[in-house]
Amino acid sequence: MLFCTQSFGQLSADSIQLIDKMFSRYNNATPGVSVAVERNGKLIYHKSFGLADLEHNVPNTTATIFEAGSVSKQFTAAAILLLNRMGNSPWMMISGNMCPKSRSMTRQSPSGTS
Repeated sequence: MLFCTQSFGQLSADSIQLIDKMFSRYNNATPGVSVAVERNGKLIYHKSFGLADLEHNVPNTTATIFEAGSVSKQFTAAAILLLNRMGNSPWMMISGNMCPKSRSMTRQSPSGTS
């Protein structure tokens, strides 16, 4: 999740309460989440909620390292699709460099015909 707030230097008490309330459902029986708010390169809010390890009941902290696993693949694919829509596809740049323009590539159907 990405949250944007207008703040100038520090978060107001109301903003802090709102963030805390939004993440209050993450507790000592749920997977955890960490929230950080940065303004002009300065960390102005950083708090963790829930558990880092449900099996061993380890609380989540601001120092917890989250494993990304295979999640980044979907973000990479979505980014490439968005760039492609804008006409800036990195795939076209990469494939263009790997495949000389004099060659034509065909895609075969499952039946083996192109």
